[in-house]
Amino acid sequence: MKLALLQLNPTVGDLTGNAELIRQGVERSRQLGADLAVTPELALLGYPPRDLLLRPDFIHRAESAVSNLAEALANAIPAVVGTVERNPANDGRPLFNSALWLESGHIRHAFRKRLLPTYDVFDEDRYFEPTRELNLVTWGDRQLGFTICEDIWNDRDFWQHRRYAIDPVEEMARAGADVLINLSASPFSVGKPGLRSQMIGSMARKHQLPIAYVNQVGGNDDLIFDGSSFVRDRDGRTCVRGAAFDADIVLVDLDVMTGTTAEWPEEAIAELYQALVLGTRDYARKCGFRRALLGLSGGIDSAVTAAI
Repeated sequence: MKLALLQLNPTVGDLTGNAELIRQGVERSRQLGADLAVTPELALLGYPPRDLLLRPDFIHRAESAVSNLAEALANAIPAVVGTVERNPANDGRPLFNSALWLESGHIRHAFRKRLLPTYDVFDEDRYFEPTRELNLVTWGDRQLGFTICEDIWNDRDFWQHRRYAIDPVEEMARAGADVLINLSASPFSVGKPGLRSQMIGSMARKHQLPIAYVNQVGGNDDLIFDGSSFVRDRDGRTCVRGAAFDADIVLVDLDVMTGTTAEWPEEAIAELYQALVLGTRDYARKCGFRRALLGLSGGIDSAVTAAI
């Protein structure tokens, strides 16, 4: 069984454009022989959607967009797509941060985020209600466990101080998951790709479970997402790794997983340069700017600016 991780570069709020990126990615994954495709967190909306989530018209259009996408993918392979759902309960926040399983033109399953970050650049508790459910589904002869971004950042053995009382990864491992899949929109900072890889490798070894991690790529205003998606086998070894700072499709055969013990290379200056180039390019492109005016003084900072 082959799994495709769609490392996409969505634009916040561009539901039509993002849906087309997903459709193209799923179709390309099918051509590559994949049996299931998975997008990053909130890929249909772009991350972070922030106060667009407070607009009822936008939520309605997002619901229509995912329904249309399901129909467009009716003859494709199943796809798990990051989006939002309304909370039907009278209590709590109005929305769930969700991943919907689209298959044969319908929404077959819904997986919802359990841990909602409210620190640094994150403010998800403002918009979303956390779920208490385990996100498990049977696919072929496997039990797949789905987590969304923050759900994997709470391992008691990796972190000295945990932010949350529960660990969704630990709970799904105990419940019989065979493979864990994480949909992320994890912003870049220097050294963070290596930290993520080490953390997930540690969890894979601890629970003896393969873990697939798919991350958003691209610049959205002040945030840059590096992609760098990967799969770790049950021994924590890296099986496959996606491009850094570029869109990609990461394909892994769950029946034949061979990995390497090599860790993520630490090239801080190169990472930082790629991040600045991507962030500047996407800021101009996504805002519709066609030209820019540079004021250069002739110093080193001007040279770096001109190179970027």
